[in-house]
Amino acid sequence: ELSVKPSQPNLSQLLAPIAADLGRVETRLREQVRGFDAGVADYVEYVLGVAGKRLRPTLALLAGGATGRVGDEHITLGVIVELIHVATLVHDDILDHAELRHGLATANSRWGSEISVLLGDCLFAHALSLAASYPTTAVCRKVSLATNTVCSGEILQNQRKFDAALTIDKYTPMLNDPVAAQRFVWKLDRSRNTGTLALPGSRMKSITVELSPMLGRVATAPAGEQS
Repeated sequence: ELSVKPSQPNLSQLLAPIAADLGRVETRLREQVRGFDAGVADYVEYVLGVAGKRLRPTLALLAGGATGRVGDEHITLGVIVELIHVATLVHDDILDHAELRHGLATANSRWGSEISVLLGDCLFAHALSLAASYPTTAVCRKVSLATNTVCSGEILQNQRKFDAALTIDKYTPMLNDPVAAQRFVWKLDRSRNTGTLALPGSRMKSITVELSPMLGRVATAPAGEQS
């Protein structure tokens, strides 16, 4: 007896619901170049043009869709997280002495470490400036915490570089988020075709999402009222 396995959707199919919004993120990213000094703009344009998978903006947009809609605030968030990601890559390439990224010369190999360090700093600062544009300060605080966590982790890793005595048990905490209590926790219930997004430390303890072929429709309820 032959059994036919259902075909798995490819990435383009999974991202189809947000394809247009990803295009808006790309456009908005290119527009950020104008926010820098004319003497810096060419550097920014170059590193933003070394496009990767744009995974972080994708997650921001999918989260927006899963909570009802993708709005302009999600486009801005996609730009913010990508700017931070690119900034970390610029700094990573300095630490790793990398010469290529996605087949193109890194900022470090083109302009040296001094300019590249400052370029990464400029991207971080610009991302924080965008985060400060939200009507709530919570976004800026979260972005600042995430940036602090990334930089602290890099410092800790470099302190123990080439340390043959470093065990996995000691190394793993360096990879963990020190503000784990503020993380989102996603739980999938296939029997009910729902997913729950837990929000530790928040008055709104959880959000339950009814899964669908698209991004889902959302109903929220305080803790203790989830069915």
